[in-house]
Formats: sequence, C-alpha cells, structure tokens
Amino acid sequence: MYFYSVFPVRAFRLVGIFTLTDKTKALCVTAVRVCALGYLFIGGNVAYQGIFQALGSGVRSLIVSLLRLIVIALPLAYLLAVTAPKLIWWAFPIAELGALICAVLMMRRVRAQLGLAKSSAEPALKTAKANI
Repeated sequence: MYFYSVFPVRAFRLVGIFTLTDKTKALCVTAVRVCALGYLFIGGNVAYQGIFQALGSGVRSLIVSLLRLIVIALPLAYLLAVTAPKLIWWAFPIAELGALICAVLMMRRVRAQLGLAKSSAEPALKTAKANI
C-alpha cells in the first residue's frame, strides 16, 4: 500500500531523473500518476489468471490477459487519443478495472461449475479428492 500512495506523489522526482523539457516532464508526471492507479487492479488480475490456470481454466486466464492488454486498453486508448488526448493515460487503469470485473464474474461461474463454496474449503477438498 505504501507504493500506491508514495509512487504517484514522488512522480516528479522519478521523472526528474531524465533530461526532459518542462512540458514533457509534466506529461510524464501525469502518466505516472494515472497509470499508478492501475496497479491497484493488476494484482487482482494476475492472481485470478493464476487461479484460473491452476483450476484448469487456461482459456479464462487468456481472456483476462487479452481484455486488460488488448481488447479494452487499445481501443480505449485510441478513442481517448482522438477525442481527449490528455485523458489517454486513463485507458490503462480502466482496462485493468474492466478486466478485473470480468475475472470476478468468470470466477463466480468457475465456482459454480466446480461446486466450490464461498466460505468453506470442504467442497473444494471433495472435488480435489474426486479428481484424483
């Protein structure tokens, strides 16, 4: 959590390492601050991707990856670049959030298919034993 709160605040110092014009520095600081918000969702996405792979749902893992990197991010970045160039960096946190929402919904379906309970590991143990 420390990273998420300090990184955007220290963005100017981070960007200051590079020799840039003042205008470029301002753009970079904005990009760092906005993209840092996406890190809040990246962890969940990566965790769900690993869970899907572990449960034998590699296609769902691929879907989450494609959503966050291509399906949502690229068209949204293009749309924002054309309509509101200053907002282009918001495409990345929005894509991460959209992919996370889809991952949560897919996980609900996987739980229902595998008979996993939300509050207990008991059904998961029965499923694991049945698969052995």
